[in-house]
Amino acid sequence: RIAGGVTTMMWTTMMRRTGARAAARRRGAATGLATARGLARFRGPPQASLTVAQRRVQEDILRTRTTGLNGPFGPWLANAELAQAAQTLGRIARYETSLSPRESELVILATAQHHRSGTEWDIHVREARRVGLEEPFIATIAGGGTIESPPR
Repeated sequence: RIAGGVTTMMWTTMMRRTGARAAARRRGAATGLATARGLARFRGPPQASLTVAQRRVQEDILRTRTTGLNGPFGPWLANAELAQAAQTLGRIARYETSLSPRESELVILATAQHHRSGTEWDIHVREARRVGLEEPFIATIAGGGTIESPPR
């Protein structure tokens, strides 16, 4: 709940602060929006309009993330200060812990499955496979099962 709540809070704060929600509805799919189930998703500000601070954060995200600007990273760029804080928090929580990469991805997948977050699952199932998390573990998590002996 905390991760989803924090992301939702950051998204809401960013959208209120920048006025991007109303602007996104006006611009439509042609300028950084994707449409799913009739709802527009803001993908972030157009590249040509990025400020120096936004470009700096974008470069940091692209340098430190294997997923690029997928997920929340593009929209976060609408507010460079928010994007940097969120990017730093996420990087520390994911990469600078005592968990191995396999353990980290297992926890992320379990959280994504528990909260039925398809986007988080899709991104991190690829990452889990990349770091060597075995398919039986992934299948158990996908089915809502319990892992008795987590991998190291």
